[in-house]
Amino acid sequence: MTASALDDVATVSAWLADRLAEDGIEYALSGALALAVHGVPRMTNDVDVSVFAPQDALESLFDALERAGCIFRRDHARSDAGRMALFRVLLGRVSVDVFLAFPPHGPAAMQRRVKVAGPDGVERWYSSAEDLAVHKLALFRDRDRDDLAHLFAAQGERLDLGYVRRWVEALTEPGDPRRAELESLAARFVTSASPER
Repeated sequence: MTASALDDVATVSAWLADRLAEDGIEYALSGALALAVHGVPRMTNDVDVSVFAPQDALESLFDALERAGCIFRRDHARSDAGRMALFRVLLGRVSVDVFLAFPPHGPAAMQRRVKVAGPDGVERWYSSAEDLAVHKLALFRDRDRDDLAHLFAAQGERLDLGYVRRWVEALTEPGDPRRAELESLAARFVTSASPER
């Protein structure tokens, strides 16, 4: 495929997922793409992908991304990865945010990811609804809060609230507003939700 053909989110996400899989790199498509899989369609101009790779395998990940056609500066990516476990690349005409899913949460998120067939019939990995909720609560921007409300409304009782609570509690301090946000969402959309312990 030529770079000129990589001009939309659906094509780029499928291409990148397939190239990562070919290189044996564990991944999950996330962000708006995963929201759509879990019943919340939303427009997006970029691709989010979580990569489950050890911290010492960063150069191998860079190699794989370059083989896939991604354009980025390794020194910038290395710096951003060390600072915030995230870096950005360009694939064709689409920006891709690469989230490094390190421990402690990464291994659990990898175990829970879901495989879903795309319009081309090929199955690819997506973040679970629960891990998407944890990720959105961690970022906690206005857009993430909107996405969370839609995700909880779409998932309702199917959401494993206990799992989300455990990770939010593990990743935040008591009194953190993200804990209160989770309980508010649970009260609104998960009728079997018990109060936070």
